[in-house]
Amino acid sequence: MSVRSYLDGALFVEHRDGPAPTILAMHGWGRTRADMLGLIDGRAALVPDLPGFGSSPAPPEAWGTPAYAAQIADMLVADGRAPYVVVGHSFGGRVAAVLAAEHRELVAGVVFLGVPLLHLATPKPPAFAYRAARWACAHHLLRESSMEKLRQRYGSADYKAAHGVMRAVLVRVVAEDYTDYLTRITVPVAFCWGANDSAVPVAVAQRAATVVANVVAFDVVDTASHDVMLQAPERARAALDAVIDAAANP
Repeated sequence: MSVRSYLDGALFVEHRDGPAPTILAMHGWGRTRADMLGLIDGRAALVPDLPGFGSSPAPPEAWGTPAYAAQIADMLVADGRAPYVVVGHSFGGRVAAVLAAEHRELVAGVVFLGVPLLHLATPKPPAFAYRAARWACAHHLLRESSMEKLRQRYGSADYKAAHGVMRAVLVRVVAEDYTDYLTRITVPVAFCWGANDSAVPVAVAQRAATVVANVVAFDVVDTASHDVMLQAPERARAALDAVIDAAANP
């Protein structure tokens, strides 16, 4: 076990050797690779701090999920153990969806854990007062300090905690929908969700599962919420095992 730098220091990754297939495990927004280590359980693995979190530096500009997936693909090519079974929690699952659709040669299977893959309803626009203030700030009619107070008032917890380019990344990725990517995933897929996930309701997983072609496991954990991999690691590992078995026996 060791932490390695990839792509000239753009990514810091927990690297573990072991029998194939190698697991790629990606954490959620505002978290680090530590969240995912309990799923590895002696397996060959790559567990990165995604750009902007943990030890990995922020991206150079406001990336969307496809840019994150492209960088992860470059890291996997450099590692050289393809194909990988990919496990993604929340934001990491967004990256996993794009990676599996756009870089098929690198992915043997996918496990989604509490991932906001699609919108169940049209997102509501920000409050009128906030939109008016944003316009005024853009036209130099409102001071940036006053605008930041409104951001803190109206923004989500993730938005309030994000700074610099990562705030712009968050605004970009929360608007994304992955339905098209899901239709292009052909490898085995498993869903493992907390029944009490208020951040990403089970209905999201149910809808996404109707879009994916090859669902091999769908598990809802009654005792878990959004952090299902921490609250019920044995159930998340079972979903991972189902994908590994399906990938080995197509």
